[in-house]
Amino acid sequence: MTKKLFILTIMLFTAFATNAFAHTGLESSSPADGQVVTENLDEVSLTFESKVEQGSTFELKNTTGDVIAIDNIIVSENQMTGSLSQTLENGSYQVLWKIVGSDGHLIEGQYSFTVEIPVAETPAEEPVEAPDDEPVTEEDEHKQTQQEKQLEENKAGQSAEASDNKLPSFVIPSIIGALVIIIIVSFFWLMRRKK
Repeated sequence: MTKKLFILTIMLFTAFATNAFAHTGLESSSPADGQVVTENLDEVSLTFESKVEQGSTFELKNTTGDVIAIDNIIVSENQMTGSLSQTLENGSYQVLWKIVGSDGHLIEGQYSFTVEIPVAETPAEEPVEAPDDEPVTEEDEHKQTQQEKQLEENKAGQSAEASDNKLPSFVIPSIIGALVIIIIVSFFWLMRRKK
């Protein structure tokens, strides 16, 4: 009887201790922790495991520690959002949040994400035409033709290298199939050997 009472007491203590020490944590975010953002970002949104109180806030910092301005931080139920007043440059960013949980405790946390927006390619330079009063010589035409051929050869070489680096689509499934067969044969061999 004493043993049962002892076990019941431990179970109740564990249940109450878990509830007493449970605090609201970050459930999800946009952008997510570790995400690489490839488009312009308009807002940051944090969703918590339970309701957060007014007065909760967050800030955004870049790698040099500069604070990026966030407008209109809105707290609603278990979500907190803020609008970005400027376009983020490529680089790493850290979100530092401070919330007042539904139990009244102040809770802090942080996570990071990276912005990598592709830079628009600059258009290729068009060949400079000689002024009208200077005649185009055969040598100039030959140089231009050689440059165009060189560009085409470079493009062809790059596409050939890219195709050489790709594995045929059947290689990986073949390796996996072979490994499965080896495992099955080894299993049966070991079973037969134990008999």
